[in-house]
Amino acid sequence: MNSPFRHLNTALKALAVTLLALSAVHAGSQEAWPESVRFALAKAKAIASAPTVISAVEEQNRLNRHIKPTEITKLDNQWRAQYGKADATLISLMMETPLSDFLRNIHLQEKGIITEIIVMDNKGLNVGQSAITTDLWQGDELKWEKTFLAGPGSYYASPERHDDSTGVRQIQVSYTISNALGKAIGAVTVGVALSEFGQ
Repeated sequence: MNSPFRHLNTALKALAVTLLALSAVHAGSQEAWPESVRFALAKAKAIASAPTVISAVEEQNRLNRHIKPTEITKLDNQWRAQYGKADATLISLMMETPLSDFLRNIHLQEKGIITEIIVMDNKGLNVGQSAITTDLWQGDELKWEKTFLAGPGSYYASPERHDDSTGVRQIQVSYTISNALGKAIGAVTVGVALSEFGQ
């Protein structure tokens, strides 16, 4: 007699094979990744190695080395309150920095493909961005936790989703920013529109 669990066992075996294949892709050949992920990771690595980015992150880390969690929360709440408003002093100051200009130029060069670029410090606070984000602090999100906290060379590709900041269906690929000594100092996130890759 056939076991009532025969089909379940077959399905579980198929799932195990699939998970092993996905693990191999994650650990090894990037050729098997979707084009959108490979593109975003290449851009994130290039941005992370730019001297303009590294110096801006190191400077903010220095300035904020004694910042308290309550102060981070206050800044983030202030940013959120200003988001979408005409009177947005904190957001305007961030958007007018040399780093944000640098990131915006990269964003515009890949018009339609890149949806956003965010550079974060060692506290998870934005240092600069190419487009206005809904929040200032990313320290409670996987884009920062899976990269900066994981150390140099770490990356994280998010599930696809409709993003409120950009208004499009996208993925975000994040990568650790390291200094000349190889120490993790922050992270960068590059968002890409999936429609540009036929996804």
